[in-house]
Amino acid sequence: MIVYPIKSCGGFTIKDGEEWGLSESGLEYDREWMVIDAITGDGLNQKQEKKLCFIKTSIDLNNNLMHVMNSATGDELVIGLEEYPEKKLDEANRNEKLKIVGDVGFGEVHRNDRVEEWFTTQLGRRVTLARKTRTKDMLRSTHFRPWALQESKKQKEGGGQGRDNSHIKISFVNEAQFLLVNEKSVEVINNKLQDKGAEQFQVTSERFRPNFIVECSTPFYEDKWNAGVVLKIGGQYFESMGECSRCQMVSIDQDTGKTNREPLLTMSEFRKKEGQVVFGVHLYHKLDDVRNAEDFKVKA
Repeated sequence: MIVYPIKSCGGFTIKDGEEWGLSESGLEYDREWMVIDAITGDGLNQKQEKKLCFIKTSIDLNNNLMHVMNSATGDELVIGLEEYPEKKLDEANRNEKLKIVGDVGFGEVHRNDRVEEWFTTQLGRRVTLARKTRTKDMLRSTHFRPWALQESKKQKEGGGQGRDNSHIKISFVNEAQFLLVNEKSVEVINNKLQDKGAEQFQVTSERFRPNFIVECSTPFYEDKWNAGVVLKIGGQYFESMGECSRCQMVSIDQDTGKTNREPLLTMSEFRKKEGQVVFGVHLYHKLDDVRNAEDFKVKA
C-alpha cells in the first residue's frame, strides 16, 4: 500500500502490519498537496516538470509532520500536517482555483513563505505548493471521467439510466480515489522487455504509481474487474471504476528524470484498447450495498 502526499512526487510504502486511515477522498493524505505554477495556478506533473521525480515524501503521524526531500540535492523541508497556508487579506480569494489536468479544483496556496521559497529553489522556476481545501469538496463531474461515460453509455444503450459518479470525492488525483496494480501483470511486461533485449527498461510495480499492489494468481486477472465489480481489501470494500489509461509518465526514469520509449512502447503492443494503453484498475471506497465481493490482500 503506497501513499503519495504530493501529486506527481515520490510516495512511501505503508509497512506490513501498519494501519493507515481512509479519508473521504482516498487514503489519508494521498495527493492532498500539489505543486503548481505560482503565476498561472496550473498543477504540474512530471511530464511538464521532470524534477518532480526527485521530490520524495513521507508522513510522520507520531509528530504530525510531512517530510519532503530532494533526492538530487539532499535538501529537506518539513511541513506540519496541521499547517495550512495563512489566511489572505482578500477573503474572496481564500480558495484559489487550480487547473488539474484540464479540470478546475480548489486549494489553499502557500504565498511568499518558506514553502514557496523551497519548491521554487528546488525546481528552478517560480512554483509553490497547494493543499486540498478544507472548505470546498474536490468533486469531479463525469465530463472528466472516461470510465464513467463509457459505463453510462453502456447502460443507456441497454435501456438503463446510466450511472452518476459525480458524487465521488477525490483529492488532487486525475481520475479516481485509488489505483490497483497486479504484480503478476508487471512481470509479463518485464519478460517482454527482456525478450526484445530491453531489460534495462524493466520496471517495478511502483512505476505505475498504484495505491494497492496485489499478487493475483495469474497475470491480468484484474482485466475481469469491469466497472461495478466489488473487491474486499483489508476489510474494506472498493468498487471498480474500470481500467486505467496510461501515459508517457510510466516511461520516466524516477532516478534520472529521463524519458524513455519503454515500457510504454512495449505495453502498446499488447495492452491497447480503443486507442489507449490500459494497465491497472481504478477503484473507489464503497460504503453501501456490498455484495459478492472478491477478497484480496495487499502485497507486503
